[in-house]
Amino acid sequence: MKRTIILSSALAAILLTGCQTISEKQALYDSREETLTNIVGQVWRIEAKWPGVVQTNRLTEHLYDQGMKHCDRQGFGFLAIKGSSSAGSEDGSKPATAWLEYRCQQPLNYRPEYKGITKTVNPDDLTDIFNQN
Repeated sequence: MKRTIILSSALAAILLTGCQTISEKQALYDSREETLTNIVGQVWRIEAKWPGVVQTNRLTEHLYDQGMKHCDRQGFGFLAIKGSSSAGSEDGSKPATAWLEYRCQQPLNYRPEYKGITKTVNPDDLTDIFNQN
């Protein structure tokens, strides 16, 4: 009986600790900012701020994915033009930020085709450095 009470108390403590961690992560996720601005024509700029994030790897990948999805919804191809990112602080006082400018353009519809070797060479026609006349 004591084991059951101890086990259930420990399980409840673990569950409550996990819920606290999840709610903190959710609060950081909810405070993320993202804006999409049209620069000119089909040139777009997407910016984001992620509090609680130090490294910008996931943030920049997210911006690329969002840009590709945006162009894909319009039936266009994605072409990154330029961008920048800055890491957040360890203590959480400064969020990780990044921006990306990209162009949505008509896809090239280029389909490379391998045609193989089309020329034959007779070995007797070749010369080497020892048989030059």
